[in-house]
Parts: sequence; C-alpha cells; structure tokens
Amino acid sequence: MLKQARAVFWAHGYEGSSVDDLVEATGLLRGSLYSTFGSKRGIFLAVLRTSLLPGETSSESLGMALVAMMELSASDHEVHALLTDYLVSLPESEQPAAVARLLGQQLLERADLQAVGAAKLNTERNDVSETPAVTAKRYGEHAHVSKTANQQTIQPLESSTKL
Repeated sequence: MLKQARAVFWAHGYEGSSVDDLVEATGLLRGSLYSTFGSKRGIFLAVLRTSLLPGETSSESLGMALVAMMELSASDHEVHALLTDYLVSLPESEQPAAVARLLGQQLLERADLQAVGAAKLNTERNDVSETPAVTAKRYGEHAHVSKTANQQTIQPLESSTKL
C-alpha cells in the first residue's frame, strides 16, 4: 500500500497529490486511510520513513528525498529531521558531491529530461577548453553573436530631428 502511495507522491509531488489520488492508487477506502494515517501528511511521513533507509541510494529513496526537500523540508520540522538523518546516514563516498549528482539525476528523471542532462554532462566533460569558434559551430550563429555582442561598444544614436 505504501509503495502505491509513494508512486503517487513521486508522480505528483506532495502538494499535487490528493487523498482521492491515494485512495485510487492504494485501493483503500478514504476512511481506512484516515483511520490508519490521520491525514495526507501522515501517509507522506509513513512513505518517507519507509523510503529513507539509512545508507540507501536507490531511486525510490532519492526520489522521495527530493519530493520532501522541494516541498516540505523548509516548513515541516519532522520532514526536515527525517531528511537530515537520512543524508547523514549516507556513506562518506556518497557525500556531498555524489549526493548532489544523484539528486540531480532524480530531478532530471522527474522532469523527463534525462537525455538532456546526460548530453550536457558528456559535452562538459569532453569540451572543457572549447573555443568560441567551436561553440558557434556547435550551437549556431547565436552563440557567436552573443559573444560578439558582449565585446561591442554600443554608441547612442544621434537624433535626426532638432527641437
């Protein structure tokens, strides 16, 4: 049941998920959800507790961490504490740059932009010392124009009408 609720929160975020969405996904009655968890927040906390396992960097764990960070961590002290405990539990090799990379991958996946992120990462790794001419060739005339525009001195136009 929590697995289905996690899928709803991942797909729609906390704010975008309704109790009706959770009822439909889990197959439980609204009354059963409320008697077991008390509220949508209660369901989210149960999902978060089962997802943020110490040291776990699965897509499920990172996905729920991402939803919690983006929507609730700043305003909900309990969610903030769960996230803090989870992040501290990650192995040293997974902190902090690796965690940022993994969360970034999850964010790209959520936005359905994985291919864009991978292409950009490969471009940055392969073309660190790219020249303006190569940049212009790759991205078209606009990149060259932008660089040229940044180097130009703009003179004010003289008015052709006299007062």
